[in-house]
Amino acid sequence: MNQLGAQVREDQLGKGAASRFYAGYFKKILKAIKDHVKATMGKKKDPLFLDSTILLVFLQSGKCPPTFFKFDDSIMTIKHKNMLTLNLDVAGQEKRPYNIPVHRITDPETFDEVYFLGEFPASLNTLAAIAVDPAYDFNTEEDLKKEISAFRDKLIQEILPAQDADIQNVFEVVLYDDTVSDTDPEWQSLGSVLFDILTRKLAAAAAARKNPLFYQNTPRFQVQVREDQLGYSATSEYFAGYLKLIIPGLKTRAEKYVSDCETERVKGRYTRLCPPICLNVRPPPDLFTSQFLVIILQSGKAPPTFHSFDKNITTDSNAYIKHEIDIGGKTRSFQTLIHCVTDPRTGAQYRFMGEFPAAFATLAEIEADPTFDFDVDDLKDQTLAFQEKLIEKILPAQDELIRNGVKIIVFDDTVTDPPTAQASLAEVICDYITSKTLLKEKMN
Repeated sequence: MNQLGAQVREDQLGKGAASRFYAGYFKKILKAIKDHVKATMGKKKDPLFLDSTILLVFLQSGKCPPTFFKFDDSIMTIKHKNMLTLNLDVAGQEKRPYNIPVHRITDPETFDEVYFLGEFPASLNTLAAIAVDPAYDFNTEEDLKKEISAFRDKLIQEILPAQDADIQNVFEVVLYDDTVSDTDPEWQSLGSVLFDILTRKLAAAAAARKNPLFYQNTPRFQVQVREDQLGYSATSEYFAGYLKLIIPGLKTRAEKYVSDCETERVKGRYTRLCPPICLNVRPPPDLFTSQFLVIILQSGKAPPTFHSFDKNITTDSNAYIKHEIDIGGKTRSFQTLIHCVTDPRTGAQYRFMGEFPAAFATLAEIEADPTFDFDVDDLKDQTLAFQEKLIEKILPAQDELIRNGVKIIVFDDTVTDPPTAQASLAEVICDYITSKTLLKEKMN
């Protein structure tokens, strides 16, 4: 039973989610497409594949179907084919994959086919998850509609128009009214609407290749960000859109990973589960499977890797536990990386699952982006707001499985005088794992 309701202000979630969706995700995708367009300029193109634009599809109802096909069976995702796969180091997650899937639309009348890049904004799915979660004081249909509208307005009317012209050329927002009955004479399926848009854009793209246009890269205006929006709303989104999805079953998946790895090691097989260092030698360090460690740095920073912050923490990008969920028109793959920490005092080693919250990386990107009115002091304030919201309100409101599956470690990285005034992050993690291991042994 939930112990309390995590308070969510009605005007926080939608606008804050829009800023984070753009800065933490969509901006990376748009840049990748822009770079792809430049790299393939002058090369022969598939006349049926619009690879220079991504369609961001909003449904009037605010729904976010897990796949295009489940909403309209004329739209298929080509799962074996991604136009681009980005692997970026983000908040302790090395080589985090960002896939841009390719979809195919078949015209129901002519059976012509076109291919495109597109998705429903997955953040809307997170807002919906918050709305139905009894742990949040945000569970009315009216609350959800307001925040979906706030998200859409912020993104379409403020954030996207503020970007450079060459970025604006690689996306198109599609608003589709799914509240109209298919018996209405004016009704069109989503597939038909997208097919018409794509055929027009394919024709325009072919013409543009003959007469290319060049643009100056200057932002149009600055996006205003309310200081009290980002931290609190980022916490709700981080929990509902990430932690709550990976924590259930993580301990079981981790224990299976350990078992499978040991089987391969004993057999002397070189696989992803069993890298060369493990072959015919002692078993690797024990994996702390009981909890997922969320490391919050008080400065608000989110280093791209653990090793870049503390040399005694390393990550093998091939050692991960995979979990897949269909969200927002594509299959989202969660790769929980396994890190190895060495105690600099004793040389003892442990493996653990954890990260710096990716939401902090997004806040840092917003702070560094000149199109947002959000400075370094705002970043520190919102880091504290994030921390308080997660520790004091959201996690206590969850059931025992979730509460016990996460450990929040707040580390003060602002101490500089003297530099040895406190333990290193590696030491803090080792001490925590040791204490939990000893407690478990005593209980057994």
